[in-house]
Amino acid sequence: MPSQVEVIRADSAESAHGSWHLTRLDKVIADHILRGTWVFNAAPDVARLKQSLSQLLSHYPHLAGRMVKGEEVSCSNAGVPFAMVSQTDLGIADIQSDFELVNHFARFPDLRRVRQGKEAMLTVTFTELRDGAVLSVCCLHALMDGNSFYTMIANWGRICAAREVRQPVIDQNLAPRGKSRSKAEAIRAAVASGWARVSIFRLLWNRSSMLGVAKMTRTAPISISAQTMRELKQSALQESGVEWLSTNDVLSSHIARMCAQLFGHSGDTQCSLIIVLDARQRTSTPANFAGNAVSYAKGAKFFPSESIAEIAKRNHECLAPFLAKPSSALEHELSVLMDMLEHKAPYAPYDGVATMGPNPTIFYINNFCKFPIYEVDFGDQSNPRKPVLVIPHDLPDPILIWPVPPTVGGVEVYLHGHLAIAARNQEKDSRWWKELLHPAPT
Repeated sequence: MPSQVEVIRADSAESAHGSWHLTRLDKVIADHILRGTWVFNAAPDVARLKQSLSQLLSHYPHLAGRMVKGEEVSCSNAGVPFAMVSQTDLGIADIQSDFELVNHFARFPDLRRVRQGKEAMLTVTFTELRDGAVLSVCCLHALMDGNSFYTMIANWGRICAAREVRQPVIDQNLAPRGKSRSKAEAIRAAVASGWARVSIFRLLWNRSSMLGVAKMTRTAPISISAQTMRELKQSALQESGVEWLSTNDVLSSHIARMCAQLFGHSGDTQCSLIIVLDARQRTSTPANFAGNAVSYAKGAKFFPSESIAEIAKRNHECLAPFLAKPSSALEHELSVLMDMLEHKAPYAPYDGVATMGPNPTIFYINNFCKFPIYEVDFGDQSNPRKPVLVIPHDLPDPILIWPVPPTVGGVEVYLHGHLAIAARNQEKDSRWWKELLHPAPT
């Protein structure tokens, strides 16, 4: 599959100065790569893509830089490789029938060369298909989280269409920070927040388990319709007796409950939820911050025998302090996390074995539905170029909730690792699949 590669640099000379210092959180996730994949049934104009990418990099100078000793990024404007590939033996239907093809279109940065400062941390690959095109963008997770990554791509589309950019905040001083606690103070704060000491054996098990799970494939997209979600939410509101529950409260509770049943957990087996959160605006990190501001919160503890409404009500109550804007609870939890990472103390907020292991009781959910994933348009008002399909990244989130095209409605759910294996072992006409896709009123 021969390709033509051109290095794209920021069009502003002001972009070639300064540094982007990596936080402790950035360094922890530096081996992960965000892979975004946009599929079009009408190819965007390549020359226009390149020109607008050059303008985009002026807004995000750290993306065109190079790593320095694994500690910071020199905003040198060394550029981003833009590869063009022709793959006209493949069409959109091939991708829809086999999502594993997605890596075929990606050019992943070489992590060793990235750390040495010899390779870009962002790559772009444009592939011409028989009936459309694929745009694949890979970015080092140390530079961005899901919010900033998909907002950056949406901004690229805005520049391409000569629309106003949502100006990113390029200031690592606004990233989540610790409170400079001593190690002893950090441990006391962690224990007070419910963290537990983890043995060296369990730490090693967690790491090997994470690496093993990362290599596992996930399920094909599991579609839950908009009507099913409306009925699920209405039923949960009526049974719980509360005035309001979010769609995420209800959907997360339903999915976690069904995943617990996958492993045959008895009705009195205590399970729990971990929900990934965006710290922007909930802490001192601003809405348009262009780096990593990802966090988490402990959701409901529950028993698999409980109803969706019972779990959703408790989940809402648990998450409410962390979802507030501002949230002192999330600010505190994040500061403890950053201080513990700084000291490399052997404590963890939740058990990785119970999350990633072969018999999970903690269900970790990452919901991307509020990000501008389908807001991308590389055309203009008279000639739009919007994706017909956006395929999610392949990071090892055990449960990923993903948006679908606005014209379709509903969501897609992806299960990863041992959850995916257990789901695949269920017959498609089994009671479990029927209840997951069409839950009966509780």
